Amino acid sequence: MLKTALIFQNHMTLQRDKEIPVWGTADPGASVSVSLQGKTADTAADSEGKWKVFCGPFDTSFREEMTIVSGSDKIILGDIQVGEVWLAGGQSNMEFHMRYDAGMAEEKKICQNDNIRFFDYPEVSESDPAEFQPVMGPKYERRPCGLYESMLKQVAPYGIRGVIWYQGETDGDCHPEVYKTLLPAMIRSWRALWKEEIPFLFVQIAPLERWMDCCGKNYVEIRKAQQHAAETIPDTGMAVITDVGMQFDIHPKKKQPVGHRLALLAENKVYGDGNVLCEAPSLKEIQVEEGKVVLTFDNAGDGLYLTENVPYGQVVGKETLGGLRIFQNGQELKMEKMKATARKNHVIVTGAEIRSSVPTQVRLAQTGWYLVNLYNSAGIPARPAEVNT
Repeated sequence: MLKTALIFQNHMTLQRDKEIPVWGTADPGASVSVSLQGKTADTAADSEGKWKVFCGPFDTSFREEMTIVSGSDKIILGDIQVGEVWLAGGQSNMEFHMRYDAGMAEEKKICQNDNIRFFDYPEVSESDPAEFQPVMGPKYERRPCGLYESMLKQVAPYGIRGVIWYQGETDGDCHPEVYKTLLPAMIRSWRALWKEEIPFLFVQIAPLERWMDCCGKNYVEIRKAQQHAAETIPDTGMAVITDVGMQFDIHPKKKQPVGHRLALLAENKVYGDGNVLCEAPSLKEIQVEEGKVVLTFDNAGDGLYLTENVPYGQVVGKETLGGLRIFQNGQELKMEKMKATARKNHVIVTGAEIRSSVPTQVRLAQTGWYLVNLYNSAGIPARPAEVNT
């Protein structure tokens, strides 16, 4: 009997301008043809009844029909559009329900685009019941790679433009020291599964002090590992959200800035619009004078600016750089006695305690919890950094 994989349904979106696979099951040895936009591709089911055919590439279009035929069996899938497909993965912050978002009421008024389609693959895992007698089967959800076997491999190699990823909090609570190895390994694994160097855009985890049994202290190491991945792995990008964390909630309720910053990364790095500023301000150099430290940033765009508040409304102060700590001769200076001013690609911090000609270290967003209120002209907040003289 002719069937397609679960992901092929009415109302689906197919990736444009790329040859895309379609697969499913049929009678062993049966011929199968797939047609769309006047193009047809043929194949035959193997001895187990599995088939896969590569179709296209297809042009951008709406309200298409895909016809799949095998002998007397026919499947017609309707209201198909050909456009851009992104695979979203991660943990609870990625699957965060819109009804919980702080901007839900406002977004509901303006989000009327029926051409945005969303497919949520069932969160299932498979194991032989006998295996529960806590040896866990290879597809058990809590076993390493269990969800990979049960979910991701069922979606791959569906035609996609790239991946967006938001995860890391659990690793911060369990084994932050190996995240630097795990994240690149996972990216390699997914690319190998698709047999393509698919773009991989991810979110640096938000500031947090504590939530239930989760402590944000170890997230410093996770953020460093994520930054390292963005700097060393080709075709990746990192969205910085140092301004939208919640002190005692691991699930920030403002996801619009997260999505917007991922979109900026996609526009620049994937769709090739080099005029789009997508990177966060990055502290690169410090100069120390008597009573003053000058911080120099990359990715300032048309200029840096400090805000009085951050998106949740917490007051940081226009003359304060949130998340900033300065150490001289190993001793932390009192930031409440200092003032910060943003000018072009610099932040000038002044204070009577600051001395010239002594070893100085500047740490920005190097704790579990902080609120960064320094932005570039694209509205992206400064990323975590640590610089010494």
